[in-house]
Amino acid sequence: MTPQNEIRDIQVVASTNSVFADAAKDVITNWHWNELAKNITDKAVKTQTRFDFCFDTPEQSCKELKPNYSCPSSDIIYSTGTRIVKY
Repeated sequence: MTPQNEIRDIQVVASTNSVFADAAKDVITNWHWNELAKNITDKAVKTQTRFDFCFDTPEQSCKELKPNYSCPSSDIIYSTGTRIVKY
């Protein structure tokens, strides 16, 4: 992210499917970066974000799953959504 809160050079490090990689890039690109304070730093900042995707099945609900890793930070945001498939 640049000092003006522009996002550049998004790279997916690892993905099990290109659909997940595209969805993660879409979230990052369309997040409300312009709402953050600008010029906090005078240099671009390189960050890394982890996305985990889960699909409910008749055998398992994503609401019951807990990540088996921990982030050393306190700013974790859990987000849920629904994918609607049209046939």
